[in-house]
Amino acid sequence: MVNLKIKRSLFALGLVSVPGIALATIIGSKHDLSTSNTPAVGGTEEVCVFCHTPHGSDTSAPAPLWNKVLPTAASFTTYDALGTATLDGQINLTEGGISLACLSCHDGTAAMDLVLNAPTVTQGVYRYDVNGANLSTGVTMASFAPAPVPVLEKDLRNDHPVGVQYAGGGLNWAPIQAGNNVIDSANDKQFVDPIWDNNRLWIGDVGTPNGVIGDEGLPLYKGATLGPMVECATCHNPHKTDNGSFLRRSNAASALCRACHLK
Repeated sequence: MVNLKIKRSLFALGLVSVPGIALATIIGSKHDLSTSNTPAVGGTEEVCVFCHTPHGSDTSAPAPLWNKVLPTAASFTTYDALGTATLDGQINLTEGGISLACLSCHDGTAAMDLVLNAPTVTQGVYRYDVNGANLSTGVTMASFAPAPVPVLEKDLRNDHPVGVQYAGGGLNWAPIQAGNNVIDSANDKQFVDPIWDNNRLWIGDVGTPNGVIGDEGLPLYKGATLGPMVECATCHNPHKTDNGSFLRRSNAASALCRACHLK
């Protein structure tokens, strides 16, 4: 039986399918780096190995069964370096943590086929390297991808804040009642109230922020001390391709933005 904590993490990342929720396949998507897809990066037919491994994963990583070397939070310049005029919440990339998993490829500096545990077709052969080893080419995302997306680089000041407290901070990782005035520091409500579901805080569908969570729900991540955090995976599901750019919901008419921001 899958550990409940791991199962919830997998659900938030889009790894666990739920009846009634249709998720487009990762196979053939831009996150499919196998030799069957284009561009072929790592010299293997396996698809999942570029991010996950059933054995020898990094148990300290925020993503389940993570098979890559995580970058350090200190290696990034974050949005708060611009000052506090447009930012009320604190930023800490290690709090919710999941963004560091995304940045292990999307900072453009690490090879996309750098993994801890490489696949093998030989029974009994174990190809684990605690420092990570390239499967084949050792190419980085920056070597072929146009800037600035999907290569975010080490300077994140020109990107939406990640590892940032939702609604400017001040929330607890607990149920929030409808109309509980999720506010920013100006005491003027600017954010949608999260929904408590399955021991997680979610942002619900636009127009019904306190309705039923569907496949377009946006998860907030539990910070160690700072409360609910907005991470890369709040807006992006690495296994969902039907909205483009792995978005959890369409951004037509700024619907993704308005899911959180009351404008």
